[in-house]
This record gives sequence, structure tokens and C-alpha cells, in this order.
Amino acid sequence: MRINTKNRTLLLIILIFIINSIIFGYLVYKNSKDELDDKKRDNFKKIETSFTKSIDIFYVNFFTKSAEVVLKDSTIEAIKNRDRDKLHSLVLPHYEMLQETKSLLQMHFHLEDGTTLLRMHNRELYGDDVSSFRPMARAVKENRSLTYGFEEGLSGISYRVMVPIFEKERYLGALEFGSDPSSLLDIVTLANKISGVIRYKNTTRGGGIQYQNIKDSLYLEMLKKFDNRSISSELWIEDRLLTLYSFDLLNYSGEKIGEFIFFDDLSAFHIKFNKTLIGFLLIAIVSWFFTIWIINFGFNVIISKLQDSYEKIKRYARLVDEYVIISSTDLEGNITEVSDAFVKKSGYSREELLGKNHRIVRHPENPAELYDDLWSAITRNKTWSGELKTLTKSGESYWVKSTISPIFDSGRRKIGYTSIREDITDKKQVEELSIRDGLTGIYNRRYFNEITPKIINRAKRDKYLLSLMILDIDHFKEYNDNYGHQEGDRVLVAFANMLKSSLKRADDYAFRLGGEEFGILFRSDDAKGAKGFAEKIKQNLKNLNIPHEYSGVSECLTSSIGVVTKEAKDIISIDLIYKEADDLLYKAKNSGRDRIYFNI
Repeated sequence: MRINTKNRTLLLIILIFIINSIIFGYLVYKNSKDELDDKKRDNFKKIETSFTKSIDIFYVNFFTKSAEVVLKDSTIEAIKNRDRDKLHSLVLPHYEMLQETKSLLQMHFHLEDGTTLLRMHNRELYGDDVSSFRPMARAVKENRSLTYGFEEGLSGISYRVMVPIFEKERYLGALEFGSDPSSLLDIVTLANKISGVIRYKNTTRGGGIQYQNIKDSLYLEMLKKFDNRSISSELWIEDRLLTLYSFDLLNYSGEKIGEFIFFDDLSAFHIKFNKTLIGFLLIAIVSWFFTIWIINFGFNVIISKLQDSYEKIKRYARLVDEYVIISSTDLEGNITEVSDAFVKKSGYSREELLGKNHRIVRHPENPAELYDDLWSAITRNKTWSGELKTLTKSGESYWVKSTISPIFDSGRRKIGYTSIREDITDKKQVEELSIRDGLTGIYNRRYFNEITPKIINRAKRDKYLLSLMILDIDHFKEYNDNYGHQEGDRVLVAFANMLKSSLKRADDYAFRLGGEEFGILFRSDDAKGAKGFAEKIKQNLKNLNIPHEYSGVSECLTSSIGVVTKEAKDIISIDLIYKEADDLLYKAKNSGRDRIYFNI
């Protein structure tokens, strides 16, 4: 039987469609499967990072600062004299407050030989040598340094922070805080919108779930079925795809004593995956019939269907325009096109944006070298990706992850650039919490240690002067003792706000380095400018006019200041420049306070 040309063409087209459908169907499936696997890995890493940071912020830092409040001179004197009754009466208000705010289980004072002086949670039990059977107690006794970690006790897993106690240089013992990790579980699960459990492993007690934050009974059913856990396990229950993740909780000796297990419901993602496949199959089937229909009914029908496809593309384009932050510029960075999403996010009208340079939304806190790297990449016809802080018309800040690519015309001549942006403000806000001081809101000591080497390297590359100023509030202990810690906290906040408002350059930084000690890292045009800036800080503090009747230096709050200004090439390390500034600070304090000492 002879097949006519139309049918041969039809069969050939159908064959091509079948082959293409199989290939594209496989690619769609593989891409969706890879995306699911990536999502599981990203979820695990995000939760693990959140867990670690939450420990540092809500346990180690909190209890270390709490120890500073508890260990006053009178408390240390009672420990030295081993006066248990006096120690108990002095510490009891702090102990009761911590019980209310941090799920405190134990507050425990050890002596220098590792024996118990006072258990606030069990006053009648003392005199036992806890260092003989508890590794963390033995470690703080031997090393005489801050020790912290998970530890197993009679009530299961707890998180302990042990702070060494000194009188001058004499080691007197340690203050131990033991906390219920349920609040840690609540913080992590709430921040990441998940459910989770902390399960302990104890051969004498048999192990089991110690804490849980689970509202869905299906998760508990899943946990029973997956006793041999891995980084991720999947289970279908009642048409829902549930995923279990876990990582080990190790004690101070590195032994596994439990695990943090959390759950994720990926049903919506899997439904999307199924819809994608079904949609693809439907499109393929419709396309086959569509092709047959074209061949049988002529060119006019083709035009009609092409018009339908064009309208569909326009709808997708409208969706992109409405929900994706996109802008295009010419070669000089002047805006030529913006999406509706860009207009809405920026707060500007389209007319206010078109023709303006993209600097209109640039945030002044972005470092100059970031834009140097950006322009270096795109002018070499490469794609640049990175995070940018951006301004709205009203002056509000938000963060975006931006991908910028060159645009070429039909002759491969570059005519501009296109930027696609993703709003990551929530992610950056979580990151910001880990580098900010919880009381004052300025950068903390951890961020000082992290950012200073980068600033030093940048200063060496750009060959400019760099100054480090360390400030200490004069007689702050007397202020706290006489006005109270609440007023003392208000003073710290006011002092920090004064420092922050005094900074004028985007690459100048203010830090709370610890207690009443603060620092400013700033760029100097010359030595005279550095001195002038330090004098300005001193005057700004006096302008606050905060009364301090117990200072002995002035009727108002004052500060002693040490300032080091150096050519960047002469700075060897962060430790050395910090020590030099700290030595100058102590010269200022020893010379009567309310003074500034410079290295130049």
C-alpha cells in the first residue's frame, strides 16, 4: 500500500514528536528529581547552621554574659570563703530570673579542686567531686577556660556552659549553667517553620524522645518506621511525602548522646513535580493532535493557533513582569527597561526610573570593591552574581541576590546589561542577628574578628591609613552598682547609638567588644583627621550629658580612649593592632581617665 506525501509527513512528524517527548520528558523528570534532592540537602544544611548559631547566641553568649552579672565581688568573696549560705542568698535572685527566661535546669558552683560548693537546684547536695566523673567539669578544672557543650545527666540531655572564676589571677573554681535544650528546639523549629525532636541515647535508660515540637502525629509514625536514620529518609503516608533529617548531638568527649531530628513536608513540591510531568504529557499529546490538525486543515488554522501561542507567551511574560525583579540598562548603566515587580519593590514610578542611572537604588553601605568586581566581570562579557543591599525611594533597605548578564544584538554587538534579582531580605536579617550585639544592636566581637582582617587587606591593597579606636566607659561598675543594671543597659545602648551616629563613611564600623568596652575601625585621610575624629567622639559623649555622680572623674559619663593609626602596610595582624590600642586605652585610664592616647 502506497502512503501519500501527507501521511508520510504526518508519520515523520509524529515520530519526531515521540522522540522529542521522550527526551524532554526525561530531562524534565531528571531536573525535578535533582531539584528535590538539592532542596533536601539545602534544608539539612540550613537547619544544621541554624542549630549551631542558635547555640552560640542563645546559650553560650547568654550564659557567659549572665556569669558576668552573677560573679560580682561579693559573690567571688563568698566563693573564696566557701560561705554557702551567703553565696546562696546573693545568687538566688539571678537564679530565679534565669529559670523564668532560659529553661534553666541547674546553677552549680564548683571549687578549684572540682568538688561541689553549691547546687542552687539542690542546695543540700554538695562536697562531691564532679570532676572525677564528668568530662566537662574536669576540663574546666584543668584548662581554667570557658567550656560548653551537650552533656548527659539524670534528666537526659542538657546544654552546659561552665565559666571559670578568678580572683585576680587566682583560680577559685567554676560557675556551671545547665539548660533544658527544649527552648533551643523551639527556636530552631520556629525560625525554620519545621517540626522536630531531640532524642537521647542512654544505654542505662534505654533512650527515647526527650523533647519534641510536633503537631502532626504522622511525623511520630514516620519516626517509628525509620529507626536506622540517615541524613534524609522519605516516607509516603496518606498521599503525603514526608522527609526526615537528623544529625548527631555529641558530648564534650565527642561521644554521641543523642540526635536532633527534624521533618519536612515535601508534598507540595512532589505535587508540583507530578503536575509538571502531567502537564508535559498533556502538551505533548495536544501537540500531536495539533500537528495533525495543521496538516489536515491548512495554513489558516496554523495562523490561528500561532496567535493562541503568542497570547500564551504574552501571559507568561506578564507573570514574569509582575513577579520577577528585572531591569535592563545601556552600557553606561542607565535604565532602559524595568519590570512591574522592580517598580513595585523600588517604590519609584516607571517614569522616574527610565533614563536614570542604576545608582538610583544603590545603597551607600555596599563596598566600592564590590562594584569594581561587578563591572570587571560584565565588561568582559561574563555573568556576575552576588548579594547587594538596595534602597527604595522612601529610603528603606532590602537585600537582593542579583545576576547581571550582558545583552547582545543580532550582530553579537553588546548593547547593555540585564539584571535579575531575588529578594533575600529575610535571609540576610537572620544572618545579621548572629553578628549584632543583642543589647546595643551594633556589631559584636565575633564580627570584629571576622571583618577586621578583610578591612586590613583592603587597606593594604588601596594603600590608605587605617585607625582602630578602643573606648572604655569610665567607672561603669560604679554606675551599675549605684544606678542599677537596667540604667546601666540604657547607658550602653545610648553610648552605642552615639558611636553609630558619629560614623560617616560606609566602610567605618562600630563594635561592642565586651562589657563596657567598645571599638571603632575607621579609615583615615591623615593622622590629624584620626585625632579630630577621636576628639569628636569624646565631645559627642559629653553632649549626651548622662549624669554619673559616682565617677570621681566628672559629674557626667566619660570614656577613656586609645587610638592606633597606621599605614595599612605596617599592620602585621589584628591581634597586634588590637593590643597596641588596648595598651593606649590603659594609659588613658591610668592617667586619670576621660583622656585619649594616640600612637602618633
